Amino acid sequence: MILLLTGPRDSGKTSFLKRLVENLKSRGESVGGILSLAEMQGGIKKAYYAQDIGTGEIWPLVSEEKFAEGFEYGRYSFSLEGYGRAGEVLKDSLKSDILILDEIGPVELLEKGFCAILKDILSLHPGNLILVVRESLVKEVIEFFRLPIEDVRITNILKNPERHVSELLQS
Repeated sequence: MILLLTGPRDSGKTSFLKRLVENLKSRGESVGGILSLAEMQGGIKKAYYAQDIGTGEIWPLVSEEKFAEGFEYGRYSFSLEGYGRAGEVLKDSLKSDILILDEIGPVELLEKGFCAILKDILSLHPGNLILVVRESLVKEVIEFFRLPIEDVRITNILKNPERHVSELLQS
């Protein structure tokens, strides 16, 4: 099953996922993947860091400061090295029962960021997959990645508690 975890921008999707990961691990579930942690300064997001769910390791992914090796989108620079490391972690996480990728957004729809590794995951991962997708991009992500609609469940974090998400993963 593919669970698209949605919500508006800045609605707490990553915080929700952190709690969900703790809940799933406490039940003995094998969980792997990437969380995207925001760095705030004065109420403004300045950067994002990738976090390996399995090890807790954190490294730079996106920043307002330009990366030497990267690409630009909007006001942000995206680290090719950071995405490369994230790809390695995601490949290592293919054996997990539940694989999480936070977040699929406009950059992936331009065939950058997590795009290539997500395509690999979709063809190689036999377990449950949780993708964080902004509410406004759900339809585009389903179409772009040709997600098998019969396997896709969509849930909004503002409307569904963690227990509901855990139950969806078991169905």
